[in-house]
Amino acid sequence: MSFIPTRLFGPDNSYATLRHDEHQEHDLGDAIDRLSIAPTFSGLEDAGITKNPFKNLGKNVVPSFMSVPDYSSIELGNITQVTTSQDPLSSKSLPTSPARKGWKKGIIWAAGLALFVLVFNVLFLGIVIAKYGAKDGLGPLFTGDCDKASSFNSGIHVVINIMSTLLLGASNYVMQVLGAPTRAQVDAAHRKQVSLFIGVPNLRNLKWVGSRRLILWLLLCLSALPLHLFYNSAVFSTLQANQYEILVVSNEFFNSGTFDCNLENLKRPGGTGIGDLTDTAFCNLAQKLYDSFKAGELEFLDNVDCMKAYSVDFQSSRRNLLAVSANTGNINAGGTDLQNGTIFDYMPSTSWQDTVLTIGGSGWMANKWICSSPLTNYSRTFFSKEAQTTVTVCDSSLAIADEKNWKIAPNSVPIDYCLSERVPELCQLQFIVPIMIMVIVCNTVKFACILLAMLLLKDWPLVVIGDAISSFLDDEDEMTLGQCLTVAHSNHKKPVPQRKSGLWSVQQYQLSDDGKSRVWSHNVNRWFTAPRASNWILCIILCLIFLGIASTLLHVGITSMLGTTWSSLSFRSMSPSTIITWFSTSTSLDITSRKSSVLLIVIIITNTPQLLFSCLYFLYNALYTSMFSAYEILQYGRRRKPLRVSYPSGLQRSTYWLQLPMRYSVPLIVCSGSMHWLISQSLFLARISFFDSVGQPANIVLSNFQGLADTNILTLPGYSPKALVAAIVVGVVMILILIGTGLRKYDTAMPLMGNDCWAISTACHGPTDSDGAAKLGLSWGTIERATENGVGHCCFSSSEVERPSLGESYA
Repeated sequence: MSFIPTRLFGPDNSYATLRHDEHQEHDLGDAIDRLSIAPTFSGLEDAGITKNPFKNLGKNVVPSFMSVPDYSSIELGNITQVTTSQDPLSSKSLPTSPARKGWKKGIIWAAGLALFVLVFNVLFLGIVIAKYGAKDGLGPLFTGDCDKASSFNSGIHVVINIMSTLLLGASNYVMQVLGAPTRAQVDAAHRKQVSLFIGVPNLRNLKWVGSRRLILWLLLCLSALPLHLFYNSAVFSTLQANQYEILVVSNEFFNSGTFDCNLENLKRPGGTGIGDLTDTAFCNLAQKLYDSFKAGELEFLDNVDCMKAYSVDFQSSRRNLLAVSANTGNINAGGTDLQNGTIFDYMPSTSWQDTVLTIGGSGWMANKWICSSPLTNYSRTFFSKEAQTTVTVCDSSLAIADEKNWKIAPNSVPIDYCLSERVPELCQLQFIVPIMIMVIVCNTVKFACILLAMLLLKDWPLVVIGDAISSFLDDEDEMTLGQCLTVAHSNHKKPVPQRKSGLWSVQQYQLSDDGKSRVWSHNVNRWFTAPRASNWILCIILCLIFLGIASTLLHVGITSMLGTTWSSLSFRSMSPSTIITWFSTSTSLDITSRKSSVLLIVIIITNTPQLLFSCLYFLYNALYTSMFSAYEILQYGRRRKPLRVSYPSGLQRSTYWLQLPMRYSVPLIVCSGSMHWLISQSLFLARISFFDSVGQPANIVLSNFQGLADTNILTLPGYSPKALVAAIVVGVVMILILIGTGLRKYDTAMPLMGNDCWAISTACHGPTDSDGAAKLGLSWGTIERATENGVGHCCFSSSEVERPSLGESYA
């Protein structure tokens, strides 16, 4: 458990340090801030700091809005003291800023994470190349069972997304620090009536932060693009598709001592041969299966198991099949007799799966032979909108339900059992060496940039809201004097005379007759008004586009499944209906080529959603950051509390996070990593290797107009409907939570300053005797009653403050 220090002043301006859990860092400070007379520590002499002296403060707290804690009444007892330094502003003895705290400690952690991921990537690439080797830029991590290859692939992608989330999170942290302006840069912007932003990523700041920081920021940003586009495809799995032949035979086929290829028994009346094989090829196939049976190499399957085993789109674990009938002798089929043959029929699987890339996969029906006699009994008919034709598909579940009456065409031979040829699966899990090298280079660039940021940042950027308030209280900005009721997103060059009205507008205070001061009113804003309206609109538009694309792919996948059941699909599973076929018909890219350029193009297409989601998450996170920044400031209008700053002094609190509390930032990081993983399972690189009935590479028919391919490899984008559903659900939940958060109301009637540096500065013009106030507990309110001209002033102050009065003017 991590702790953060809380500093308490003693009567001699020395101080003590207590430790408490960072997740409850407000409790102790809030308890002190609500005291009009603080308790002593004299009772802790025996117990040291292990007891909580504020355990029962809630019963005796004075709920005075304006009460000022009497810090001098706190006695130190035996609490360990630490060194102090002299405050040049107030001559008070104040704590020295601890080394390696604040954003510099955060950058050290970021550098450590970047180094960890870099070492992991280098070791991974070195070990797999040494162990498995690589050819043409590809290396096999695993060859064998297709289910195992798919499971290993999903597991490795979980690790990849964890590593990328850690690396990109570290990079984003440093980018936010680099984009934070210093006080000098803020003053320069204010002199030109430009407001910068504190505690939230904003491109406007980059114009003012200087060339060195801008270059580092750009390098960190640009080095993230290859990671989004390629990291998830550094490892991928291939699929195996075996073509096979089916022989329908009688029991007599197995009874002879030796196989006799009697071609006369395989002729139909009129001399037509069985099937499409030549006599020699047919005899060779029959001889091979006969020999396999005699050697005990064929697996017995009853009708149900047989249909289930071959009711797959891409057969990887089996090849040729003997479908055995108990009938002997002549079989009559529509007036055509087979003459005394023990082989009744022959069917190649390719007769049913002529083309791979027809729209919706309608031309690839490897299991249609199961329903072939009669097809109408076990089939379903669809009108494919994509193919603009009626498609009849085999529903093997109907055939399985009627397994006792199972017959197959073309001669309607009743089947009693099957003998199947099992073959080793050759699915592979492969890694792409050039992509891993590219990832390592980008990782190295990020690590180097983070190190340079840690070494070169000698100035003190205003990283969190507390840094800005502390700076403006210690050194007021004269450009913002007399504007204490300014709200975020105001027009500083031309003040608006009336309050804005509209859904997205922060409620402004009406200008007084003097044209300078503003009239106080009880304005309570909703959370969604803190970020700029343009950020909301852009985020919502991107969300709708993202969900629209995912929903379209899901709709096409569901309507084109053509016999593929929903229950048979899994994450990253693939069928002809979930191959993006327009890619092959609308481009000149040779998707059967083994060239790495083809692989690279498909990888870019399948990983583009990763980049789009990262941009969307950047906006999503910025909206949350803006809303919580506004919330943090508004708490000073409810109660007195010390500032949360990068480098604490006095009663100020340190921070282990920038602007989003851990209880919100950690779930957001988890959601981001989960979405990246779901996207990698939804849209992915699909590479299929085709083999003929004897296990040799088989060139495939792409489509009716494209003809026969030159290789047995097919490389295309594929998508998973189930993973798409999960991604859509998680995305919708994230959007609903964001909208629900935005609809909340802030519970304080105080100017909504948000991250607007100008608005924050207007509230930091305190009393003339307020030196060192930033190091004590602060609250926001009016520090003086309306004067003769009726104008008062509101600000952050360590002195006693009051609530502004309705209808009175303040400047």
